Amino acid sequence: VKALRHNMDLIRQSRHSEAVAQGTHVVKLSNLQKSINALPESGQDTLALNDSVEYKQMNQDWRVRILCEKLAQSSVAILELAGVGAADDFAQALAELVLPHSKHLREVNLGRNAIGTTGVVALATALPQSQIQVLRLNNQKTSSGAEAQIALVNAASACETLTKLNFDWKQATHRSNCERALMQNADRARKRRLAERNRDSGVS
Repeated sequence: VKALRHNMDLIRQSRHSEAVAQGTHVVKLSNLQKSINALPESGQDTLALNDSVEYKQMNQDWRVRILCEKLAQSSVAILELAGVGAADDFAQALAELVLPHSKHLREVNLGRNAIGTTGVVALATALPQSQIQVLRLNNQKTSSGAEAQIALVNAASACETLTKLNFDWKQATHRSNCERALMQNADRARKRRLAERNRDSGVS
């Protein structure tokens, strides 16, 4: 009997070792991953992860694809992701999966990251399909070329909701053209608010 029990124990240990070797273990989600999973049902209007160590420690799939997919389904209006090491791949995912689809997102802070020309162009291209009012892209560790600056100027003209854009401009002409477009957007927004107040108060 003892020999039989010993053999059974050896078999169980062997199967456990094989399962571990094959990676068939249960993955425990971190608190941040649980929060991201719950975004669509949470009703929260702000996701603040500036300088988050926990965010940096998540794997690539969670930091980029899963976060963006959940954001697109959420009611988050303000996204704070400064200083988390976000790069072009995140900017592209945000541009593709979130900006054209989110009905709530209004402010995005991606300052102090590593987003270069590719990421900036992707965001700029998606801006006219969004409701973004404030976009912060300043203090990137990766520099952006003229293509990115031109794309942002065009986006500021095409995205009428955008009234504030923080970016480290290399050329004064692009900066002034963008500022002019943003001022026009702000003026249109002010006129819309005034018209809405007048309508609500019955003023013709």
